[in-house]
Amino acid sequence: MQPVNHSLSSREGFHDYLDFLARIFAPVTKKLRIVEEVDSYSALISAIETGTGVALSGPPLGYVAGQRVKLVRLTPEPTPVTLGIAALKGRLSPAAEIFWKCAKQAAAQKSLSRLRSA
Repeated sequence: MQPVNHSLSSREGFHDYLDFLARIFAPVTKKLRIVEEVDSYSALISAIETGTGVALSGPPLGYVAGQRVKLVRLTPEPTPVTLGIAALKGRLSPAAEIFWKCAKQAAAQKSLSRLRSA
């Protein structure tokens, strides 16, 4: 694996991102250098556009950025990031409950599809 010769921009306050980067780049001997932390996708896109570095991101950045930045797929793909839903503490509202059940069903269907294709 080639050493990383680029500086990275990071989402401020998204500490799991830094852990995710550490896991992905563990085999690389050169230490990554975070040169900038930003607090939104628009700021992240602007930082990338200035050419100060690169960012590791998933499809959502591409949806927001459109043609402004280029997303290059990693192969082999890293372990997927665990997702959950965010809601107010306490009992879920009826709308949140429906959303949670739909998301759970969609995730189960995706898992079944992966098993069938393996």
